[in-house]
Amino acid sequence: MRAVVKNPDAAAGYLPASVEIAKGNPLDPDDVARACAGTDTIYHCVVFRSQKWRSTAHVIMGNLLGYAIQNRTGFVFADMVYDSQPYVNNFGDDVLSAHREGYIRGAVARLPELYGPGARSTLYDEIFDAILSDKKAYWVARLDAPRDLLFLEDAARAISSIGRSPKAYGRSWEISSGTPTTGQQFIELAFKLAGKPPRYGTWRKSFLKVAGILDYDSKELGEVPYDYSREMILNGADFSLYFPRFEYTPFQQGLAATFDWYKGFLKPRSLRERLLPVTSLPP
Repeated sequence: MRAVVKNPDAAAGYLPASVEIAKGNPLDPDDVARACAGTDTIYHCVVFRSQKWRSTAHVIMGNLLGYAIQNRTGFVFADMVYDSQPYVNNFGDDVLSAHREGYIRGAVARLPELYGPGARSTLYDEIFDAILSDKKAYWVARLDAPRDLLFLEDAARAISSIGRSPKAYGRSWEISSGTPTTGQQFIELAFKLAGKPPRYGTWRKSFLKVAGILDYDSKELGEVPYDYSREMILNGADFSLYFPRFEYTPFQQGLAATFDWYKGFLKPRSLRERLLPVTSLPP
């Protein structure tokens, strides 16, 4: 198996020794051709930070899917189910259409929001930074809206399972542990892992948009591709039925691993102190 990444040194800390790690730029079609040469199946697992979505997503999909069509390879697309309207796409439909027309063996893994060691987001950065810095942690919009979260390693195993099963091609699969979590549950457990009493509140997206004029971090939170004001739960029943031996990481175990990773990542000073000496966000 070959993993094509932007930073091979960083990737080496997460991937097993059996994986060949290569540096590549998915925006460059020649780089894509070199990276994918000789492969039987391509896994499109590029996750975009929100501000880069519009300028890069379509180009990367065109390069990767184009190569797969030209070389008649398998193609598994990790489709992040973004529920903020500007980030909704039809890439999954493109993959399945290419499969129906016989150009590729295609499948789609539809994934909820990811968490886990290395799975950073601006929201998680702020929450763990606040907890470790003895500050109040904030969620966006609603604390009580249940939403699916998927442990990063579970996502990788699910995508791999689909790609290695010939009968799994030709359709999309929703990946869900069936145990949605609210923002309040997320933050309370994170505080518990730190051995601290929970202190939390919510930010309205309207506030974040105004604050974003002065503070880049606020702007990032205001532009997240998820709508935390409502529930978002996928139906993983078909996947569980087809892959009955697949086991999901319990949320408490997954969040503990995430918290341990953030403790190392945020040292020696808080993320806010290192990157944002002056911030418009409340303490």
